Amino acid sequence: MRIPVIAVVGRPGSGKTRWLNRLLSVPQMRDTVVVHGGGTAPGAMPLAHARSIVVAGTDPDPDPDPARGCLCCGMRSGVGDALRDLFLKALSRRVPPVRRVMIESGAPDSAAIRFTLRHAPFLGQRYALAVSLLLIDARDVLANPQGGALQTGARMADCVLLSHGDLMQDADFGRALAAVRAWVPDKLVLPADCGVEALAAVGLH
Repeated sequence: MRIPVIAVVGRPGSGKTRWLNRLLSVPQMRDTVVVHGGGTAPGAMPLAHARSIVVAGTDPDPDPDPARGCLCCGMRSGVGDALRDLFLKALSRRVPPVRRVMIESGAPDSAAIRFTLRHAPFLGQRYALAVSLLLIDARDVLANPQGGALQTGARMADCVLLSHGDLMQDADFGRALAAVRAWVPDKLVLPADCGVEALAAVGLH
């Protein structure tokens, strides 16, 4: 049985680390390993999860270029090596059981993660992408109501989580939520502060 992978993608500042910290504090997520770049912007919240693997040299730029620098672009090198090493350690019981792996990336979509897990033979036989979660700052939606790249990323995701509602008026957050749901009417679109149970429908467990 392959280890399920959850892709957590979104632009820097979209609230991924904050969301991960809250999600991973839930007891049923304790057997989760997170693979991430490890870097944070000044004043940003660090990832507070004991079972994490930092892949050096893969932090997104503040103004990321999709062709270089982000975590996804290391899938065939640092991240791929990390996943191979994790599987072999789990197989030989050198690490506690791994129920799932979360890959956190500053990329705008999960295309690189999907491609690598599908086409890298060793990884594809041992890991399976279970769900792709895209975090979007609700303020960016109001600034880009037509969607553009945000809408493209939302179409690739299994679920869109709208963040930073606590920094907005309720009415403005409601408008942002309605806009994203209009972009992708066939996708699950939720506030980022939803409970873990709300994500079960997209295969989080």
